[in-house]
Amino acid sequence: ATASLGQGFYDAPYAGIGAMTPAYGVRGSLGLNYQVTENTFLGVYYQTAEQFNFKDAIRLSLLGNNFSKAFDVQMGLPDNVGIGLANNTLLDGNLLLAVDVLYKNWDNAALYRDVYRTQWVLQTGAQYSSGRSRYRVGYVFAENPLSPITGVNVGGIAVQDAVNGVNYLQAQVAVINQHRISAGYGMVDVLPGMNLDLFAGGMLQASQDLAATSISVNSYYLGGGVTWRFGSCAGARTTTSLPTYDSADGP
Repeated sequence: ATASLGQGFYDAPYAGIGAMTPAYGVRGSLGLNYQVTENTFLGVYYQTAEQFNFKDAIRLSLLGNNFSKAFDVQMGLPDNVGIGLANNTLLDGNLLLAVDVLYKNWDNAALYRDVYRTQWVLQTGAQYSSGRSRYRVGYVFAENPLSPITGVNVGGIAVQDAVNGVNYLQAQVAVINQHRISAGYGMVDVLPGMNLDLFAGGMLQASQDLAATSISVNSYYLGGGVTWRFGSCAGARTTTSLPTYDSADGP
C-alpha cells in the first residue's frame, strides 16, 4: 500500500489568458503480488484518482479583446486498475518476461472526463541479466483516449466557439499515440550498494483530424536513476525492476 501527496503545475488549455498555476492532490494505491509457481508471478493493484484545483488559472477570451473573470480549473488524474504476469523460466532464469494490462478510468478525472474516454493499455517488457548488467526492452499499446464531443463545457467552464473550441482544447491534451517503445540498461553495484538504471523511449508519430483542428504528435524521452541499498542488502546481487511508462497520465 502507498500514499502520496502530489504537486501539479498546470497551464490551462483554454483559449484566453492562462498562467502556470500550482495545486496539490493526494493519491493512494493498494497492490498484491502472488507467486504462482517457482518462476511465475502475478500482480494486481488499484490506484485512486488524484484531483487538483488550480486557483485563478484562466481568463477566457471575449469579444472586443476583452477577457472574463478568472476561473478555477478542476483537473484530475484517473483511478487505475492493473494486472500483470511475469515469468523468468527461460535462459536459466536470466530472461524475465512480463505483461501488464491497465484500465484507466478517465470518467473519474475532472476536466479529462469531458474530452477523454476510458482507456485500456497493454504493456510488455523483457529483461536479460548478465552478471551485473540488465538489458531491457519494452512495447506498449495504448488506446487513443480522445472521445467524440457531446457538449461545450469542459471542467465546468463553457468553451468559446462551441464544438470547434472543445476540439482545439482536446488538441492541447491529445495523447493519441497508440504505439510506444523503450529500451534500457541497468547495472547492479555500479558502486557498492548502488544500482544505476538508464532508459530511452518514444511514442511513435500519430495524426488525427478534429473538425477544424489537425493533430500530429510524436515524443521521445530519456531517463535514469540510482538506487541505494543499505545494511545487509548492500552487497546482494538483486534484479532491478523493468522501467515502465504510464501513458495515461500524460505524454
